[in-house]
Amino acid sequence: MMGKVLADEQLIYSINEKIPVTSTIRVKNYYKKTYVNKGGLKLEHALKKFAVPVESKIILDCGASTGGFTDCWLQNSAALVYAVDAGYGQLAVNPNVRNMEKTNLSDKCLQELQPKPDYISLDLSYLSLKKALPICKDILKEKGLMICLVKPIYEVDSSEIRRDGNINQRDILKEILTDLCEFYLNNAVNILGVTNSPITGNSGTLEYFIGIYWNND
Repeated sequence: MMGKVLADEQLIYSINEKIPVTSTIRVKNYYKKTYVNKGGLKLEHALKKFAVPVESKIILDCGASTGGFTDCWLQNSAALVYAVDAGYGQLAVNPNVRNMEKTNLSDKCLQELQPKPDYISLDLSYLSLKKALPICKDILKEKGLMICLVKPIYEVDSSEIRRDGNINQRDILKEILTDLCEFYLNNAVNILGVTNSPITGNSGTLEYFIGIYWNND
């Protein structure tokens, strides 16, 4: 009756309505605006789950967009955030943010930042987190921590799934997360944790977070 129940992103209007047993069912949540966008609520969940100490840390937030992750880092007492995005003109102004618009993760300037970032957060489109790892290691050098938003559509190998976007299948999601974790372990990084994002991506796609680190106490 409140218009909050969806099956496969379609509103359900009656308790008598029949839906396939394979449907993805969710209840809409209405959030007060804690951050400049819903990305802040996603990251907030991951920081709590992984118990990441943020106070006085320097962050590189890649895929910053309008600044949801950046805002979350700042509200958790980060000292400085480099907000990196290939786009431009999206970010709200803040004295503790260095706006690095029109910049890609692979741009060499990110390896020369002073002061050097302690952590990297990633909210990437069209780039696998596997390909992002060596780039981030070059930025953070011998010691680092990364909070990675996993968008399964960019991690799956199947061109058919990428084309039709039908990614919310439990076996596919499990395979993607397992594969990513194995990749990280095989590349000499440790898994801090894996958790779901409390908010879905565009078109109701399920998303996750993986925290990884190397040479940290």
